[in-house]
Amino acid sequence: MSKHASIHLHTAAIDYTVYNKALQLLIQNGWNINRHEVFAVIAEGALDWEGESHENVESLFTRLQRGIEQNHPTAIDLVYTGTQAGLSLCYVNPNELRLDLTDEVPKIPIADLPDYTWYLERLIPVFPLLHHPKVTCTYE
Repeated sequence: MSKHASIHLHTAAIDYTVYNKALQLLIQNGWNINRHEVFAVIAEGALDWEGESHENVESLFTRLQRGIEQNHPTAIDLVYTGTQAGLSLCYVNPNELRLDLTDEVPKIPIADLPDYTWYLERLIPVFPLLHHPKVTCTYE
Protein backbone atom coordinates (compact mmCIF):
# COMPACT_ATOMS: atom_id res chain seq x y z
CA MET A 1 0.00 0.00 0.00
CA SER A 2 1.36 3.38 -1.00
CA LYS A 3 1.49 6.20 1.54
CA HIS A 4 0.44 9.75 0.70
CA ALA A 5 2.16 12.75 2.29
CA SER A 6 0.79 16.27 2.14
CA ILE A 7 0.90 19.68 3.80
CA HIS A 8 -2.39 21.54 4.23
CA LEU A 9 -2.45 25.34 4.48
CA HIS A 10 -5.75 26.60 5.93
CA THR A 11 -6.51 30.29 5.62
CA ALA A 12 -9.21 32.69 4.45
CA ALA A 13 -9.96 34.00 0.99
CA ILE A 14 -7.87 31.96 -1.44
CA ASP A 15 -8.69 33.00 -4.98
CA TYR A 16 -6.74 32.93 -8.24
CA THR A 17 -4.79 36.08 -7.33
CA VAL A 18 -3.55 34.50 -4.09
CA TYR A 19 -2.87 31.13 -5.80
CA ASN A 20 -0.92 32.82 -8.59
CA LYS A 21 1.11 34.92 -6.12
CA ALA A 22 1.88 31.78 -4.10
CA LEU A 23 3.00 30.02 -7.31
CA GLN A 24 5.17 32.98 -8.33
CA LEU A 25 6.77 33.10 -4.84
CA LEU A 26 7.59 29.40 -5.06
CA ILE A 27 9.13 29.87 -8.51
CA GLN A 28 11.20 32.84 -7.27
CA ASN A 29 12.45 30.71 -4.38
CA GLY A 30 13.74 27.63 -6.19
CA TRP A 31 10.64 25.71 -7.29
CA ASN A 32 10.27 25.04 -11.00
CA ILE A 33 7.17 24.26 -13.08
CA ASN A 34 9.28 23.16 -16.04
CA ARG A 35 9.47 19.41 -15.72
CA HIS A 36 9.84 16.65 -18.27
CA GLU A 37 9.45 19.19 -21.12
CA VAL A 38 5.82 19.85 -20.16
CA PHE A 39 3.86 21.54 -17.40
CA ALA A 40 1.72 19.02 -15.47
CA VAL A 41 -1.65 20.46 -14.50
CA ILE A 42 -5.16 19.59 -13.32
CA ALA A 43 -7.61 22.37 -14.16
CA GLU A 44 -11.12 23.21 -15.30
CA GLY A 45 -12.72 20.13 -13.79
CA ALA A 46 -10.22 17.62 -15.26
CA LEU A 47 -10.06 14.37 -13.32
CA ASP A 48 -6.43 13.52 -14.09
CA TRP A 49 -3.09 15.19 -14.82
CA GLU A 50 -2.64 16.70 -18.27
CA GLY A 51 0.55 17.88 -19.93
CA GLU A 52 0.71 21.44 -21.25
CA SER A 53 3.55 22.24 -23.65
CA HIS A 54 6.04 25.02 -22.98
CA GLU A 55 4.64 27.03 -25.88
CA ASN A 56 1.33 27.35 -24.02
CA VAL A 57 2.40 29.13 -20.83
CA GLU A 58 -0.31 31.76 -21.20
CA SER A 59 -2.91 29.03 -21.79
CA LEU A 60 -1.67 27.21 -18.69
CA PHE A 61 -2.29 30.20 -16.44
CA THR A 62 -5.68 30.84 -18.08
CA ARG A 63 -6.69 27.24 -17.34
CA LEU A 64 -5.54 27.54 -13.73
CA GLN A 65 -7.48 30.78 -13.34
CA ARG A 66 -10.69 29.34 -14.83
CA GLY A 67 -10.47 26.24 -12.66
CA ILE A 68 -10.11 28.25 -9.45
CA GLU A 69 -12.77 30.79 -10.41
CA GLN A 70 -15.16 27.86 -11.00
CA ASN A 71 -14.10 26.40 -7.63
CA HIS A 72 -12.74 23.20 -9.24
CA PRO A 73 -9.82 21.35 -7.67
CA THR A 74 -6.82 22.77 -9.50
CA ALA A 75 -3.13 21.84 -9.27
CA ILE A 76 0.26 22.24 -10.89
CA ASP A 77 3.36 20.09 -10.36
CA LEU A 78 6.62 21.68 -9.23
CA VAL A 79 10.10 20.32 -8.60
CA TYR A 80 12.80 21.91 -6.44
CA THR A 81 15.84 23.08 -8.43
CA GLY A 82 18.77 20.68 -8.26
CA THR A 83 16.68 17.84 -6.81
CA GLN A 84 13.97 15.42 -7.81
CA ALA A 85 11.85 16.45 -4.80
CA GLY A 86 8.48 17.59 -6.02
CA LEU A 87 5.14 18.86 -4.90
CA SER A 88 1.77 19.59 -6.37
CA LEU A 89 0.33 23.00 -5.49
CA CYS A 90 -3.37 22.17 -5.15
CA TYR A 91 -6.26 24.60 -4.81
CA VAL A 92 -8.81 22.66 -2.75
CA ASN A 93 -11.36 25.35 -1.88
CA PRO A 94 -11.42 29.06 -0.93
CA ASN A 95 -9.93 28.22 2.47
CA GLU A 96 -7.32 25.56 1.72
CA LEU A 97 -4.24 24.95 -0.37
CA ARG A 98 -2.79 21.45 -0.26
CA LEU A 99 0.77 20.57 -1.16
CA ASP A 100 1.06 16.92 -2.16
CA LEU A 101 4.63 15.70 -1.78
CA THR A 102 5.75 13.83 -4.89
CA ASP A 103 8.63 11.94 -6.47
CA GLU A 104 11.86 11.85 -4.47
CA VAL A 105 10.42 12.97 -1.12
CA PRO A 106 13.24 13.69 1.37
CA LYS A 107 12.91 11.32 4.32
CA ILE A 108 13.92 11.30 7.96
CA PRO A 109 16.40 8.40 7.83
CA ILE A 110 15.76 6.70 11.16
CA ALA A 111 11.97 6.67 10.77
CA ASP A 112 11.46 6.47 6.99
CA LEU A 113 8.97 9.33 7.29
CA PRO A 114 8.67 12.39 5.01
CA ASP A 115 10.95 15.23 6.10
CA TYR A 116 8.31 17.93 6.41
CA THR A 117 10.91 20.37 7.72
CA TRP A 118 12.74 20.23 4.37
CA TYR A 119 9.53 21.30 2.60
CA LEU A 120 8.36 23.83 5.19
CA GLU A 121 11.71 25.66 5.05
CA ARG A 122 11.24 26.04 1.28
CA LEU A 123 7.62 27.20 1.68
CA ILE A 124 8.27 30.01 4.18
CA PRO A 125 8.03 32.79 1.53
CA VAL A 126 4.37 31.82 0.95
CA PHE A 127 3.27 32.05 4.60
CA PRO A 128 2.98 35.88 4.86
CA LEU A 129 0.87 35.93 1.68
CA LEU A 130 -1.56 33.52 3.35
CA HIS A 131 -1.52 35.55 6.59
CA HIS A 132 0.37 32.80 8.44
CA PRO A 133 -2.00 29.90 7.83
CA LYS A 134 -2.82 26.97 10.03
CA VAL A 135 -0.48 24.21 8.82
CA THR A 136 -1.18 20.50 9.12
CA CYS A 137 0.95 17.67 7.79
CA THR A 138 -0.54 14.30 6.94
CA TYR A 139 0.98 10.95 6.09
CA GLU A 140 -1.53 8.20 5.47
